Amino acid sequence: MRHVLVVCPQAVGEWWSEALERAAGGGYTPLPHQTAFAEWMADRQGGFAALGMGAGKTVAAMLAAGLLNASSHPLLLTQGDTKRRAKRLREAVAAATCPVVAIANYDAVWQGELGKAVTEVPWAWLILDESHRAKAPAGRASKWLAALASRNAAARRLCLSGTPMPNGPLDLYGQFRFLAPGVFGPSYVRFRSRFAECHPMFPSQVKRYLRQDEFARLTDPHVFKVASEDVLTLPEETHQRIVVDLSPATRRFYATLERELIAEIESGVVTCENALARTIRLRQATSGYARVDDAAEATLIDGTPAKRLALRDFLDDLDRSEPLVVFYQFRSDAQEIRAVCRETGRGYSEVSGTEKTLGEWKNGRTDVVGVQIKSGSEGIDLTRASRAIFYSVDWSPGVYEQALRRIRRPGQTASRCNYYHLVARDTIDEAVYRALTTKGDVVRSVMERFTSRSEAWSARSV
Repeated sequence: MRHVLVVCPQAVGEWWSEALERAAGGGYTPLPHQTAFAEWMADRQGGFAALGMGAGKTVAAMLAAGLLNASSHPLLLTQGDTKRRAKRLREAVAAATCPVVAIANYDAVWQGELGKAVTEVPWAWLILDESHRAKAPAGRASKWLAALASRNAAARRLCLSGTPMPNGPLDLYGQFRFLAPGVFGPSYVRFRSRFAECHPMFPSQVKRYLRQDEFARLTDPHVFKVASEDVLTLPEETHQRIVVDLSPATRRFYATLERELIAEIESGVVTCENALARTIRLRQATSGYARVDDAAEATLIDGTPAKRLALRDFLDDLDRSEPLVVFYQFRSDAQEIRAVCRETGRGYSEVSGTEKTLGEWKNGRTDVVGVQIKSGSEGIDLTRASRAIFYSVDWSPGVYEQALRRIRRPGQTASRCNYYHLVARDTIDEAVYRALTTKGDVVRSVMERFTSRSEAWSARSV
């Protein structure tokens, strides 16, 4: 039996299950580029579908794996404890009369009893959807998936991603370790030293990429590329920065945090490898909240946050009939967004790790949907709206691009998608915004800001 394992973000799992059921009933007519991908894959053991967002990589994968217009048993394994999921997988495989397509999420597929059950199945296909989730060379899921592929040497392998290199070329190592390990070899350190010049003290900080012609020669034979703009008619997109001025108390708190972090970087206590993770307190401060001593909940710094006031002004000027998406990162942001909607008499829905009421917004029962950017950047359709506000952002370019494409995608009927960014003046927001909207290097942009701030303070003290 030709069983198939699909590993994807949890939010994408339900889409795969529904798509497989529709595919069995002849619910899809492949587009030319999807057929071309299936033909390209016909004589390959593995391939990378780098199809732009909205270009239909799921249908392309189903067509390549022979799952279009064919009977299969979709088995969604994204909920419940791993022991229960493992039991369902073993029972489905034992009773199978048609291929089982097991759909598991990256966070759980390798864990506990589920991980053991997955290794027991002789898979015919191994498919990583949003494969950039497996990019981390030292990540446990990434290493486990590579080992699974090695154990199933005869299995066909697929990587699917509209953003295969969200942070740069080095992101392909973990994905190719699963797809075609011979391309880059077993040593990430050797791979990195060949294709990038890194900071001698902080290896994760890339100064420049090397031998990119060689890199392309190695990877291009394994990658099928399709840009969304080449196969889809998508609306224009515009970006507008809404500058926010922090209150004096919040500004003082932010400045103290920034000085402390820069001092720790200069002393070597905090390295470039974890500096961005440490910026979380800075980014939360721009929203008016402080997290003290790793407390579970952040606390309000001073009065009404400036970003909340800016959102209120925006909603006051927005036609009440127009739906809106508000992307955010922190739970404290969600509280403020919900409160503003309550003040302005607008119905509020949410997509987050704790709440999923998107259906109410999609059906028109609410006006504003707050989307926690990591929870809702993949696998959901937000095309009811043509306007979105980024209240706060994760620094990952891949997550940001995914969020943009939840709105600007097939099904969007507006002629233009408008994105608004709340940016706190003279803060880390500016560096992140500049890098994300110009497709620059976020790490470099943030570190350059820290360097320039440090030099400015030193000059004042002389």
